[in-house]
Amino acid sequence: QRETMKTTVFSTLPESAGPLPSVRICRAASPKEFSTCADIWLAASLAGHDFVPAAFWREQRTAMAEHYLPSAQVLLLTADGEPAAFAATSPNDNGTYLAGLFVLPRWWGKGLGRQLLEQVQELVLEELPDQMNASLRCTVYEKNRRALAFYARMGFAPTGRSICPHTNEPQTDMLWTAAHTVHDKAAATCRP
Repeated sequence: QRETMKTTVFSTLPESAGPLPSVRICRAASPKEFSTCADIWLAASLAGHDFVPAAFWREQRTAMAEHYLPSAQVLLLTADGEPAAFAATSPNDNGTYLAGLFVLPRWWGKGLGRQLLEQVQELVLEELPDQMNASLRCTVYEKNRRALAFYARMGFAPTGRSICPHTNEPQTDMLWTAAHTVHDKAAATCRP
C-alpha cells in the first residue's frame, strides 16, 4: 500500500523564503526512514509533552522505530531536503486512525503540520468509494493545548475523553469527518 501513495511537492513564494522552507515534499516513508521518523517523534514528544517524564519518551524510541511505525502507513514530509515531519495512520473499524503527527520543533508554526494533515485527509478521501463517510480519528493529550487547537482548526471535533494507558494522562478523543468538512466549505462559499 505504501508504494501506491503519491508524492506531493509544495512550494512557497520567494518572499516567504526567510525561515520557511522553500520546497516541501510529502511522500510515503520507506522502512529505512523509520529510524529518522522515530527521531522526529522523540524530539517533538520531548518538546510538546513536557508533562510526561523525558525518560519515558527516550525508552520508547526503539519501539517506535521497530514496532509502531512498521505497522502503520507513514507519510514523511521533507523541508528543503531534510526530514521534518511525519504522520502515521492505520485503518480501524470506524475509519482511519491517526496514530501520530509529529513535526520537528524547529519547524513548528511554519505550516508543515497543516500541509501534512491535509495530505492525510486527502488520502483518507481517496481510499473510500463513498467519500462523505470518510473519517479520521485521533487522541490528543489534554495538556497539549497547542495540538488541541491545531486539530480544532483542521476540522476535528472532540468526541470524548480517555486516559492514556502508557502515561495515565487524560486525552481528548477527536474526530474529523469528510461530510462535516464538505458542509463547512459549502457554507463558507455560500455566504453573502
